[in-house]
Amino acid sequence: MFDYPYLNIVLYPGSTGGKFLINCLSLNDRAVFQHRELAQKQLDGKFNVNDKIKYIHKHLEIAKQENAWKDLDLGTAQLFGIPPDYYANTFPEFIKRKLNTPVIQECMANKLHLFLTSHDFPVLEQQLKIWTNAKIVVFKNFKNFRDNRTGGTTRGGGRQLKQYWDIIKSEEWPDQPPTDFKLYEQLPQHIKDDLENKYENKIYELLEDIEELIMLWHAYLKDWKKSIDFFEFDVDYAYDNSENFYKTYVQVCNYLNLPHTDQTIITRYFDEWKTCITPIMPVHPTLEEKSVPSTAGIV
Repeated sequence: MFDYPYLNIVLYPGSTGGKFLINCLSLNDRAVFQHRELAQKQLDGKFNVNDKIKYIHKHLEIAKQENAWKDLDLGTAQLFGIPPDYYANTFPEFIKRKLNTPVIQECMANKLHLFLTSHDFPVLEQQLKIWTNAKIVVFKNFKNFRDNRTGGTTRGGGRQLKQYWDIIKSEEWPDQPPTDFKLYEQLPQHIKDDLENKYENKIYELLEDIEELIMLWHAYLKDWKKSIDFFEFDVDYAYDNSENFYKTYVQVCNYLNLPHTDQTIITRYFDEWKTCITPIMPVHPTLEEKSVPSTAGIV
């Protein structure tokens, strides 16, 4: 079971568009959405590609109406029954038992592609000890996209940054904290003086943590290239426009041996998704974020 060749892992930091890519890669009859009930409906012949497209656009509308981003109610926990971080913080025997469900077994019997997410290299290392034949897609160059999408303050270390800023800031301070060192240096001098003298420069320390972990992400990626085969997904390039994304999407499909969907369908989804997540939409924690390792939380 666990040497299944059609298990694909997508490694990406939160709020960088990993679920969007997975959903696009699932818009065919050879892959299932990340939801066990929808996977079963597909197995039963009651959820085809057109149904998947309708589902996506319906839930994009729901997100707009509720002004809350919930990943279209799709995810690793919704399909497999356990969030990604379980791989790193519990026994592999327990993981294997939880994964061995009738829906997953039937998907495998029909050679359907399954998608698993990961938000950190240490978690991915544990996932690969179980899924020994998995194919991997790793995101890189994601900081600009994530900061533009979230203001740098909705996930992990950015969330800590925002929470601490809200506690200490005076009325004349900006509503949002600086999200990198360049913005920090642009703060008025009296604010920097307060941060350094009154608050022990905690904001600067949090920025250092975020920058260091992003640097480590790309250092790990570079090191992994020496011994592991994976597809590098360049976020800056792919999510710049729909043409770039479709080219990259087709490349990923080819890497995973998946059929690619018509460009008009993908472009419509891309445009609606980008409109939906911009301006900043509040992000609701998903089942995958209930307990995440510290580095995943910051990166």
